Amino acid sequence: LARDNAGGMFVTVLAGRIELDSGVIELASAGHELPILRPALGRAASVAMATGPALGFEEEAEFPTLCLRLEPGDALLAYT
Repeated sequence: LARDNAGGMFVTVLAGRIELDSGVIELASAGHELPILRPALGRAASVAMATGPALGFEEEAEFPTLCLRLEPGDALLAYT
């Protein structure tokens, strides 16, 4: 997306992978809004995580990942 992008187009992305057996989820963000975690027994709050740039700006960008474990009853909200 970044190569030959004279129009300056870009997109933000939140990508995740979840292991259903363990509830472990790995997240990476490309300039996207932070997801919100609502624990089964707690208050909802933004997930503190590092983010890379939106897609379309840097061909060689790095996107740090965050691993966390979802417990039964937890909810993770991703939005735009």
